[in-house]
Amino acid sequence: MIEEPLDTRDRSMMDCARVGALRTPAVSALLVRQTVRRGAESVLLIGTGTQGRNALPHLLATNPQLGKLMLYGTRPEGLVPLWD
Repeated sequence: MIEEPLDTRDRSMMDCARVGALRTPAVSALLVRQTVRRGAESVLLIGTGTQGRNALPHLLATNPQLGKLMLYGTRPEGLVPLWD
């Protein structure tokens, strides 16, 4: 929610669920890029929920050296979007 500073009228509203679903995986991918062991070529992604599914594209975009991606999750339906 963004409010007018002088009279606190609502100016705009945003869907924070969508923002959070993208922000957390994007920040995690940047953290991996900054802390990855030199020469690392693989990563284990844990989670097949919304944030887990969104993490894969961010990881690949920020860490192109990763050639082996492993995924663990308890929601098999969360894997389907990754293969489409």
